[in-house]
Amino acid sequence: MTLKARGLLGALSWSAATVWLMFACSKSDEQAKADSRGLGDDASAPVESGTSGGSSSSPSNTMAPSATMTKPASEPSAEPEGSDDATKPTPSVSETVNPEPVESSQGDENTEPNAEPESTDAATQPSDTQPSDPIVAAPSDGCSASTNPPTGTQTLDVDGTERSYIVSLPEDYDPTVAYPLVFAFHGLGGSAELVSGPYYFGLEQHVGKPTVFVYPDGLDTGDGAGWANTDGQDVAFFDALLGTMQQNYCIDSARVFSTGHSYGGIMSHTLGCERANVLRAIAPVAGAFFGGRGTECTGPIAAWGAHGNPDNTVDYENGLSAIQRVMEVDGCDPDSGTPVEPTDFCVRYECDAGYPVTWCTHGEDHNWPEFAAESIMAFFDSF
Repeated sequence: MTLKARGLLGALSWSAATVWLMFACSKSDEQAKADSRGLGDDASAPVESGTSGGSSSSPSNTMAPSATMTKPASEPSAEPEGSDDATKPTPSVSETVNPEPVESSQGDENTEPNAEPESTDAATQPSDTQPSDPIVAAPSDGCSASTNPPTGTQTLDVDGTERSYIVSLPEDYDPTVAYPLVFAFHGLGGSAELVSGPYYFGLEQHVGKPTVFVYPDGLDTGDGAGWANTDGQDVAFFDALLGTMQQNYCIDSARVFSTGHSYGGIMSHTLGCERANVLRAIAPVAGAFFGGRGTECTGPIAAWGAHGNPDNTVDYENGLSAIQRVMEVDGCDPDSGTPVEPTDFCVRYECDAGYPVTWCTHGEDHNWPEFAAESIMAFFDSF
């Protein structure tokens, strides 16, 4: 069932998707690993009709330019036009916008989305991991602790509601070292446990700098756990949880990040708007941004985003519109898109200093693509 912008987030009624998740969440780790490319483990992505769970074909390593982004707009942009990649050359900086990958031939299941690009010309394919202006570390109060804080599932009372979350620390955690902090939000019907494992988000398997991770649990929306943010309750949870992490763990408060998939991507966009003053960057996957969810946006925010062009759950146009909002706030030049790793899918835009924006269009449905974890962590590590 397609989530439309006009549908209003609070009225999400993905009952079929929720039933699907209840089945998916009961699968063994071995089966979950086999479905890791799709949302086979998350009810926010029902399997597309005519396909088996998580088995959509990988796009090829050919990038075809789509419609040129002229300026960020609040309205969803038009469906990107296809192109004949056999006759079109790789687009120049001025014409590179939202690349639409070409689907691979049937049966080619071994095509890796993050395969090495044919060209490595640094002049046209800059790394997306180059840091912006140096950021001065801001150790939190928890850096004065004498012992290691707890890990695993924890609970927190937020305005009389018990909220739960999972904390994961670096293997050699040092309570006197300030670590970056990553919030990772699950999709509708998902859970902290589901996304904290290695077979779905898999963020910790691609960490560069030692990092603290926190995986919050959403509240029941009537269609499964999610982030409806009714009366601001989920933003309040974020505020309370960030305060708890800063108080009890040694956190670099200048390097706090948020990522998530589907409903979790929507939550990351919400925080990117309302809490840009405390977040350094966001990385929503298959997310969107809907107005009326809270207060006005607080300022610019660095962002990495990814969305499947054929997404049947959260429309691609809604994801594109959301990243355009960020680009407008960040002062990005919409004509400055330049391919970055993985160049099959991603382009980076020139924006105000310290607020880069990378946008990745892939050819799968409502999935967490294979390249996401590595690219997101490289983006966060660049700050």
